[in-house]
Amino acid sequence: MDFIHKLVNRKKRELNEFNESFHLDEKILTTSYGLTNVNLRSYQIEGVKWLIAHYECEVGSILADEMGLGKTCQTIAFLLYLYNDNGKKLKRPPSIILTPLSVLNNWRNELTRFAPSLKFLVYTADKDERQKLRRKLSNNYNNKYTKNNYNYNNIDDDDNDGDTGYDIILTSYEICLVDQSYFLKRDWLTLVVDEAHRLKNSQSQLHIALKEFTFKHRVLLTGTPIQNNLTELYSLLSFISPQIFSDSHLNSFLKKYENIVRSKDDDLKRLLDTMMLQRLKADVLFDIPSKQEIVMYHSLSSLQLALYKGILSKNTELFNSRTSINKTKLNNVLMQLRKCVCHPYLFNGVEPEPFVSGEHLFTSSGKLLLLHNLLKHLHSLNHKVLLFSQFTSFLDIVQDYLTYQSLFSRCCCCCCFGFVMVVINVISIIIIINNINIITIANITTIIIIIINPTRN
Repeated sequence: MDFIHKLVNRKKRELNEFNESFHLDEKILTTSYGLTNVNLRSYQIEGVKWLIAHYECEVGSILADEMGLGKTCQTIAFLLYLYNDNGKKLKRPPSIILTPLSVLNNWRNELTRFAPSLKFLVYTADKDERQKLRRKLSNNYNNKYTKNNYNYNNIDDDDNDGDTGYDIILTSYEICLVDQSYFLKRDWLTLVVDEAHRLKNSQSQLHIALKEFTFKHRVLLTGTPIQNNLTELYSLLSFISPQIFSDSHLNSFLKKYENIVRSKDDDLKRLLDTMMLQRLKADVLFDIPSKQEIVMYHSLSSLQLALYKGILSKNTELFNSRTSINKTKLNNVLMQLRKCVCHPYLFNGVEPEPFVSGEHLFTSSGKLLLLHNLLKHLHSLNHKVLLFSQFTSFLDIVQDYLTYQSLFSRCCCCCCFGFVMVVINVISIIIIINNINIITIANITTIIIIIINPTRN
């Protein structure tokens, strides 16, 4: 551990010296490096400077800001620094951005929006298409960036042919693992891993594969770097800076800090401050209203109560007379109870036949009756509302209810189904552009109501 502390302290001094001599502000990011369509806040500019300092001092970095503080735009600004200088394009090897497939489109959109000067390639397709993309990459690079055949900081004006190839390769974890033999053949400038908690297991396929790649610098983006597991923490540290946190020092690291929670020693915090930048919204955002969470309880309707008791007692006769549910389904008691609490019509055959819309849509469910009263109040105040539910079939009932209610005849309603992260990334745009009052979204674990005050930005 003395060896680790000695190296970390030395790097900390180098970082302090660099920060004293390096100046960065919004104007420099825009004019010198080409950042567009975004005005970074002061803490984000500090984050970009922190990333640049770690790159110049050859220290791996973990950007662990809380979700919503702009890790993506800070990283893009950092990448612009790597490939631009006073409006001049620098000729350097490409960098790789690894992301979950669910947020890959978000990265593509923000690279296009914030960094139009960066030439990037989205490397996701089937096997044949990826082979074409590899040929395209080889033609662009003209074998200049093959393994051990390129100076990371080469900026050769005499070799400026007007086409420096791709700066960024944007791909997913899965594609990277499938085509790792191709990525192993080349040197890369920087690796950026989004949702980097995937690397907490040092024995995972992704962790082992990426350690074999050749990068000058590594950046991890994660909102959950520390979760009371020192082995996972050391796995991240050893990945970004293997020259400092080697595998041979793992046991001594665990032994030294095994009682860190009880001892309340700040030694580990000082160590991590050099390698990781972690900020919370409460620490840096002072101009947004505080979030309020209210849990509202509701009773069950008589129909729900009868079904609820039938599920608990596994009374198949009750269900056979009403629905197509069988004994096998009743064995999954928890799921059936959750459906019952949402709405009794989630069981086939419970709703009246022939089906006609009416007040029974909300009076037969305690949850929807509560929602009915709540929406009446919110609608009178001209609020916009988002409804989340795991059960898409429940959202179908909600949509039928909203269609039936003349109260919301002038209210626009939109249903979104799909992957959670993809949907949530476009919700604010949908609301603003289409002036939607109520949005229902599937694939969330419970029903949540988020109230947006239209009088605030």
